[in-house]
Amino acid sequence: GDHVCAAGLCWRRRRRPRHAASDRALCFPERSLSDHDELFELVGIPMAEDKYNEYPFKLSGGQRQRVMIAMSMACEPKLLIADEPTTALDVTIQAQVLELMNDLKRKKGTSILFITHDLAVVAQMADEVIVMYRGHVVEQASVKELFENPKHPYTKALLNSIPIPGKVKRKSRLDTVDENVNYLDFPKEIR
Repeated sequence: GDHVCAAGLCWRRRRRPRHAASDRALCFPERSLSDHDELFELVGIPMAEDKYNEYPFKLSGGQRQRVMIAMSMACEPKLLIADEPTTALDVTIQAQVLELMNDLKRKKGTSILFITHDLAVVAQMADEVIVMYRGHVVEQASVKELFENPKHPYTKALLNSIPIPGKVKRKSRLDTVDENVNYLDFPKEIR
């Protein structure tokens, strides 16, 4: 059949009856089925051979995310860019995906660039943090330094937005950051 490929993933259209469970099969270009099994095992998808003929909508959110990670790892990258990898996953699946990514980082020596708005993910996964505001880098620091001593008003507002159990914040309005922040007015180390 013909192939439809994107980002290293290839959906192979098969010519078979419409009543078949699926007319697509997951494949990784230039890889054997044993390589597929290895990649699926690497990301914690059991019985990989059962998943090859599944439509994506038949996989759970966590399984789809694991397939995406397997696709990303197929090329054995030195840097994996993860843009909101845990968005829309429930908390238990989110924890599993983050643990998986930490395992991959250790086992494969892959660096991971996380793009996220979730400060809990930042605290758990990052060594170094870059904060962007209105399309500009406004602060860069280690996780510890950023959480203990934020410099930029936007970073402070982000950290103040974290709910703290048992502590009720009673504010009449949300923290805001001046829309006309002049980036040149900040100390050189945080520009």
